[in-house]
Amino acid sequence: MLPKGDAAMKTIVDRAIAKIERDGEGGKLYKTWFMSPIPPKGINLDMPMSDTMKAVFEHPNDRPMDD
Repeated sequence: MLPKGDAAMKTIVDRAIAKIERDGEGGKLYKTWFMSPIPPKGINLDMPMSDTMKAVFEHPNDRPMDD
């Protein structure tokens, strides 16, 4: 969540998110939370990344997802 109208903050956040999407860190985080047992109960959501999400990770943008 960002303050409305804070373009400088949006730029910083967009760059940080794009970096983790491109450098593989985002994929690791996704795997941790959606494809692995989550403590403390060890629940595994077993939710593979969609093709749409994979495309966003490959080409980060700030457009809403349709999928």
